[in-house]
Amino acid sequence: MSLTLSEAPSDHVRETQGRSHVIAEDGTQSPTIEPAFPGAATAVPVVMCFNRRYMPGGAALIASIAEHASPNRLYDLIVFADDLASEDRDMLRNVCDKPNISLRFFDVSRCFDGINFITHFHFRKENFYRLKIPDLMRDFDKVVYIDADTITNRDLADLYDIDVDGYYIAAVRDFAMIATQNKKMLDIVGKKIYYETYVKDYLGLIGISNYFNSGLVLFNINKINGSQISERLIALIGTKLFAYVDQDILNIVFENKVKLIDYSWNMVIDCERLYHLSEPDLYARYLDAGAAPHVVHYIGGNKPWNDPTVHMAEYYWRYAAKTPLYEKLLREIRERRENSGASSQPERKMHPGLRSIRSSAQIIGYMLFPIGKRRRKKRKAILKFARERCF
Repeated sequence: MSLTLSEAPSDHVRETQGRSHVIAEDGTQSPTIEPAFPGAATAVPVVMCFNRRYMPGGAALIASIAEHASPNRLYDLIVFADDLASEDRDMLRNVCDKPNISLRFFDVSRCFDGINFITHFHFRKENFYRLKIPDLMRDFDKVVYIDADTITNRDLADLYDIDVDGYYIAAVRDFAMIATQNKKMLDIVGKKIYYETYVKDYLGLIGISNYFNSGLVLFNINKINGSQISERLIALIGTKLFAYVDQDILNIVFENKVKLIDYSWNMVIDCERLYHLSEPDLYARYLDAGAAPHVVHYIGGNKPWNDPTVHMAEYYWRYAAKTPLYEKLLREIRERRENSGASSQPERKMHPGLRSIRSSAQIIGYMLFPIGKRRRKKRKAILKFARERCF
């Protein structure tokens, strides 16, 4: 079966960015990014790429990194972004206000002069920015990349310290792809195909078993330096429509060069409740990793800051509550529910304050108790207290 593409369909978004230097917050331009802690061998560099639309995710992620950061290590946090306002950056710095954490922002858009970004679904040009990490951060030994729709429950220094000698990167197999490879079809360039067919025939990879998720990647910069890896990563952008944009490119370039690490380091949520369809032993491994996930990854277009009912949303809200965005997010969720008439049952007339408490109680229940009787019990208890004591 041949699945090739010489020109992307016209209904997909094309975005082009210019020139070839990173721009720091003070306007300084440079061809590379220098370490914030020069000479500190144990410093942990962590890169994130997100725009203003992903601020709720980025803020909670940074809060989770700071929560688990060891006081005995240094953390060089870097955000690739080109649309964050100064107040956005200040807020994010307040979230990780610790003496051993540096947070810097760089506009990398000018590094993609003449490159045609082909994006679709919920993906944006920022997805491709991580492909510049090996080139821009060549003075680092290793670099952790992590998506802005993740949170971490563990010190990222533990990830950074993983031995990657002999490998170009370390990453986690993409459970979402592997578990549903022959259960779910992908619509690509007008053809509906199974995931395994897409990976083998469209991407040209050996198979799907080692396909990894790019939401968390440990780059071995020492190994990549001196190779043509950086050039290959950028050269593939815009050459065809990739269903998973940068992730497909990384899998092509790093095939057979990856150290596969435990699922708990990139616990992709079961956003469509399909994983149980996979092989029992594979699903059991997923459940084991989910019992104490190091990193939770909210894949798909539906994010916990928009919908607190998504799988494992309680992990996100635990850290969102540590950011200045918390109350705003709760208010927006409540307003969306009220405006959409989320309840299918006619609502009895009630005191406006009680209605507000009821909506908030439901949100709190989603956060603390993800599913079932415990959530309903908690919600009823809050409402009972409100009726008896408040009105």
